[in-house]
Amino acid sequence: MILEVRDVHAAYGLSRVLFGVSLAVDAGECVCLLGRNGVGKTTTIRSVMGLTPPSAGRVLWKGRDITGWPPYRVARAGIGFVPEDRRIFADLTVAENLDVAARGTREAPGWTVARVYDVFPLLRELADRRGGYLSGGEQQMLTIARTLMGSPELLLLDEPSEGLAPLVVDHLADQILGLKRQGLTILLAEQNVSFSVALADRVYVLEKGRIRYQGPAAELRADEALRQELLGLSVGRPRR
Repeated sequence: MILEVRDVHAAYGLSRVLFGVSLAVDAGECVCLLGRNGVGKTTTIRSVMGLTPPSAGRVLWKGRDITGWPPYRVARAGIGFVPEDRRIFADLTVAENLDVAARGTREAPGWTVARVYDVFPLLRELADRRGGYLSGGEQQMLTIARTLMGSPELLLLDEPSEGLAPLVVDHLADQILGLKRQGLTILLAEQNVSFSVALADRVYVLEKGRIRYQGPAAELRADEALRQELLGLSVGRPRR
């Protein structure tokens, strides 16, 4: 396994959020953390990235204990983070956002601006537009593209479909599938079931800071009773 989260507990002050979360991601997989708002999906992602250090438990990256590392060290080790709130530089153009991200990257980067534009061709057309003038979907593409400029081996995606129109979500799913086909490993935190099971190889369902279910994404898609029990939701047609 390229990433292992072992019995992680986390809290914000006196408010405990995670209660012994364990999960694993293998190289080349797309694994999804599913669950409603407030169950601990984002906190799990932040614990891996070092933004919310675990109060107990361990995070292992390629067998190395990175628990509590500062985020810049985690990023340099090969883990890229795409936050829910995107955090692009609104006053910089698309090209400038990518240029800033390219500086100080790891040695022998696998991603270049040209390659990023191949994955997100719309960004090439918008290269001279300031980030603040992009739509929500365009900003999400830019956030992912900017993270790719660090040439991560693992991409952490936190609620990428949040607030986007259905057609934009479909387009984003195609682009993430394209990244997966190129061999990028992905850990996705989402509450959009259709979006998630179309992308993921395996899923973990979180409830109140604990893993309630884990298994193949196809199994969750095929079992409506299980989906209703875990999430109270149905899914649409597959997008494979």
